[in-house]
Amino acid sequence: MKFKTFLFLSLFISLATSVFAEKSVLFITDNLSLSDSFNTKYTKSLQDFIDKDFGKNIIILKDFSKFGMNTTQCVELCDMLSQQNNSEAIILMVGLSNYHNLYGFSSYMKSIGISRFSIKESNLDVREINNKMSKLYSVSKETILSMVYKKITGTRTKVFKPKVIPTFYALDNNFNTDNNIVFSIEAYKKSWELINEKKFDEAKTLLQSALKKNPAQSMLHYALGSVYLAENKDSQLKALQCFEEGILADPLNTDNICYKGLSLIYMMYQGDITAEVLYFAKELDKYLPKTNEDFDAILSINTVDYNKKTEYINDWILSDINKLEKISYKSNIKLIFLGYPKDDKINNVISNYVKNSSRIMFLDTDNKSSDIDTYGMAEKTYKFLKENKVLKK
Repeated sequence: MKFKTFLFLSLFISLATSVFAEKSVLFITDNLSLSDSFNTKYTKSLQDFIDKDFGKNIIILKDFSKFGMNTTQCVELCDMLSQQNNSEAIILMVGLSNYHNLYGFSSYMKSIGISRFSIKESNLDVREINNKMSKLYSVSKETILSMVYKKITGTRTKVFKPKVIPTFYALDNNFNTDNNIVFSIEAYKKSWELINEKKFDEAKTLLQSALKKNPAQSMLHYALGSVYLAENKDSQLKALQCFEEGILADPLNTDNICYKGLSLIYMMYQGDITAEVLYFAKELDKYLPKTNEDFDAILSINTVDYNKKTEYINDWILSDINKLEKISYKSNIKLIFLGYPKDDKINNVISNYVKNSSRIMFLDTDNKSSDIDTYGMAEKTYKFLKENKVLKK
């Protein structure tokens, strides 16, 4: 994961020199609320406003947005870019991705003294791990009901009934981890084309057929789980089963994308399904010599309480904003947070912090209508920058 982050940052290094050849304003968003096409229109409109007042090529707006970027990744990027000299300001719309992209979260939890400890039975292969996990689901129904709920909640007064029973493909004698990877990649790519076209039945048929031939490929399980979520938000149990099966097919691979699927289910939903995720993760953790960011985050949060999960994420976001504030102070670069057009939850978290900051400004971009006005948002941003003397002749 650290290597991926290095690559992510490296993409910008070659741009940094040209970015700071003239005065610049940097724009960074996670593209979660706004699409790439919206970003293009917004930045063009904002640049037009700047050029009209200041002239062309005097102040250049540079877009460093990346889909799904969370605040920790934003801190790393801003730290790198701030080491240059000619940036007037950084405009940010980040934070919403933190509820889904958990990169850096477990490190944050450790920094505040919350870390997890597990006794591991290491040096097991895939089949041995699946054998251990299968025994978890083969005990009597009464034992499961008692054991699972008490393990997760520490109480005896409620009954938790596990509904997701994964298929343990690795216990099949014909299970082969090297079976036709090219076919699996082609099926995976085609399935996402069908998902984007909302041809969910075709995507499911394609993926189910591919999994019969090669159940060892976790990407296929992830795509099938994604189909269920895209087709119907009430199909989260089917999606979770797919993600668990994909993890069990390749549990020792820390890049297994189904770990991301597991964390998405855990963060997106409330109720018993989060207890299912937590129980599965706690048991599997006993047999994994190494884990990844998503898996570690689940175990660090370690609660089925949705409000508590949100509280942890919000505190993490604010911790990163504090780091951004320090970068701003050190580099004398002004920071402007744009509110998400239609998301009061994260806007309130950030705006409340900014009220007590002398280094950061917040602009509410919501026009109170059902549609997002690209030109109007750019115009509002420009007026704000002028009124607050972020841009000066």
